[in-house]
Amino acid sequence: MKLFVYEPEPSVVAAELLPELVESMMQMAGPIMGAFELFRVDKKRLLLTSEALIKQSMIKNHYLVLKICPFEPRAINKFLKDRNIGSVILRAGVKPEDYWEVRNEVEKGLEGKKDSTPFCKRWCCNPL
Repeated sequence: MKLFVYEPEPSVVAAELLPELVESMMQMAGPIMGAFELFRVDKKRLLLTSEALIKQSMIKNHYLVLKICPFEPRAINKFLKDRNIGSVILRAGVKPEDYWEVRNEVEKGLEGKKDSTPFCKRWCCNPL
């Protein structure tokens, strides 16, 4: 995982235009920062990751990676408290029937003003 994470618009993935999107982003990033890697979250989610911050209209969400760690709700909660995070949106890695229980545990006592998005039981990101 690199510093920035990009969630492509689902229509780009469905239309099998991801290579063209990556090529466009590589041209925007330039030769020094132009490398992008594909990360499959689950059967329906693909993400791109790079050291370059690129704003592109075919990217649904942009994230800054804050930490790579095991998905341990209490440890994540402490990490988020220390960074003034107030709310969390879990994105993958949690069964739908467990979502609110896990989210409540991760958010317990958070009072900050920022949002965070833990992904894939591996890393925490801030939306950009």
